[in-house]
This record gives sequence, structure tokens and C-alpha cells, in this order.
Amino acid sequence: TPTEAPAAPGGAGSGDPARGSSPSATDSAGSRVRDPDPLVALPVLLRTRDRCLRDQDPRCLIAVDEPGSPAAVVDTAAIAAGSAPVLSAAGARTVQLLGGVTIIETGDPPVRIALIRRADGGWRLRDLPTAAVG
Repeated sequence: TPTEAPAAPGGAGSGDPARGSSPSATDSAGSRVRDPDPLVALPVLLRTRDRCLRDQDPRCLIAVDEPGSPAAVVDTAAIAAGSAPVLSAAGARTVQLLGGVTIIETGDPPVRIALIRRADGGWRLRDLPTAAVG
């Protein structure tokens, strides 16, 4: 049975590292990325990814993308192209669990699928739709 994503708070002081939060708020965001539920981590990862792309900062992607993954290739290409495509976690639900990999489908038209894999530091984006490159 698919699992619906919980509502994710955003904005200043919400623990969203993409919004320049305080250290304690950033620690809270880090906790959400390490949460066992990938639907809790997804909104934080996508907001941080958006900031990395907007700032054209490939070093920032280390906290978001699994090193060497297709997501890292897509995001590095997006930075090189100067594009900043936005992915949303709106309506996200778990579609399939495959060991350490979770396939999540979002409610954005068209439906986008993100693969997220648990790494040593928590959840990371593993694969993104090819449309994620502007």
C-alpha cells in the first residue's frame, strides 16, 4: 500500500537549510534527512537541491546526491548548463521498497519519480527523472 508524505514545514527557522536557518534549525533538518521514513527526508533534500542549483554550487550537492549516482550526473549537468529545474515533493508517496532503495512518486504533472538510497549520512537522491535537467 502506498504511503502518503507528511506535510513538511518550510521557511525561516523551520530547519530548512535552503533558507539560511540557524544552526539548531539546520540540525533539525539533518535529523529529518536521517529519519527512517524517506518521505520525511524528500522535501528537505529537494529544497536543498534547489538551493544548490540556484546558487550553482556543486559542492553543496554532496549533502543531497549519492556520489557517482545518476542524480549527481543530472544535477552537475544542470549546474554546468546554468539551469535550475525545480522538483516538488507535493503528493509524494512510496511506490516500492527495494532494500536500501525507495522509489517515490510525486503528484506533479507529469508524475516524477525519485529514487532515494540510504547512505552513511542519511537519505540521498539516487536517481531523478531526465526531465530534471532544464
